[in-house]
Amino acid sequence: MRSPEQRYIQIERALKDVVVREHRSSYDIDRILLHPVWGMLCLSLIVIGLFSSLFAMGKPMADFLEDGIASLGRMVMPWFSEFPFLGSLLLEGVFGGVGTLLAFVPLIGLLFFMLGLLEESGYLARITFLLDRILLKSGLSGRAFVPLMSGYACAIPAILSTRVIRNPESRLMAILLIPFLSCSARLPLYTLVIANFFSPVVGSLVLVGLYLLGAVAAFFSGCLLKRYLFKNRFEELILELPRYRVPRLRPILRVVYQRLIDFVGQAGTLILGMSIGMWALFHFPLGTDMEHSWAATLGHWIEPWIKPIGFDWKLGLALLAAFSAREVMVSTLGVIYGVHSDWTQNYTPLQATSLLIFFALAFQCFSTLAIVRQETGSWKWPLFQFVGMTGIAWTLSFLVFQGGMLLGFE
Repeated sequence: MRSPEQRYIQIERALKDVVVREHRSSYDIDRILLHPVWGMLCLSLIVIGLFSSLFAMGKPMADFLEDGIASLGRMVMPWFSEFPFLGSLLLEGVFGGVGTLLAFVPLIGLLFFMLGLLEESGYLARITFLLDRILLKSGLSGRAFVPLMSGYACAIPAILSTRVIRNPESRLMAILLIPFLSCSARLPLYTLVIANFFSPVVGSLVLVGLYLLGAVAAFFSGCLLKRYLFKNRFEELILELPRYRVPRLRPILRVVYQRLIDFVGQAGTLILGMSIGMWALFHFPLGTDMEHSWAATLGHWIEPWIKPIGFDWKLGLALLAAFSAREVMVSTLGVIYGVHSDWTQNYTPLQATSLLIFFALAFQCFSTLAIVRQETGSWKWPLFQFVGMTGIAWTLSFLVFQGGMLLGFE
């Protein structure tokens, strides 16, 4: 009969063969990366570096693909010289839709590649753990952090990256909140309006405020959704922290390729169809100019609704055009007012402020609408998202514009 000491010695020997103990180096790294202060600082630096790289590398590639498709469209236009209507449809509707679709491919590919690097290295699990308590207040878990941050680059890949969130309700909430965050497509209007209506010092504060406004709106909207719509359905976070390791490129590239194929195949049809639909609004009835198109008629129709927030039908028409791509709002206003005129001279700083607030919060991207429809499998949630975000944007713009009028800023 063995003594208890001998049995414990035998157990220890057996455990050495089957139990893998955490490396001391991983423990030392986690003491820094999971620290409430130093961990957040390291996370901020890493995220800033990753998303700066995403924008720096992805934007030129996206512009190259979009310009390439546009050039191809201009090359085939002479073939339709006798049929200008079909040529316009092909160039602006079909090629414009394809260009919009392909412009997202580099951003989506790079984002999933970076997510793969974080996951393969073992750091993504640490991010999830570090931010879980903060995001839990708005009904989300730490898994939603990277998709939310990705929304500052582009909502399309950000919504696709919510697939890492396992809980269906938590993932749906993240999808609903991501469009509040100011994507890079909003920046052209931001910079133009700020440069024309505000001093450099005030303008820089306004720009930072617009980005913070989206984050605050997302947080409080999440709190409301958690309280009234997704009661007690948030994701309990239980995970094992993996060991740190050098990322393997082959599995990362395999996942990136599969995600890109899924995006082009599933979302491409919706994006192309909605692009052609937007083209039709601006070109029908046949033989009329833009000011007499269906889109202009719609702009006049919505003018009573947008006049209380300081907009006229021309701004309404530009907002409709921006639904196809936010970047085109500036060029649309240039077309409406004339290429050689400065449309900003027709508005006041108070109207500009109202416009910036509305543009920062309103749901204005048919590509995002299509992706939300794809990811949720229903038109219920994208329509809920559109009405809710637009209502919040209108209400806040109304309060700012009418309050400014009462205070005499007009």
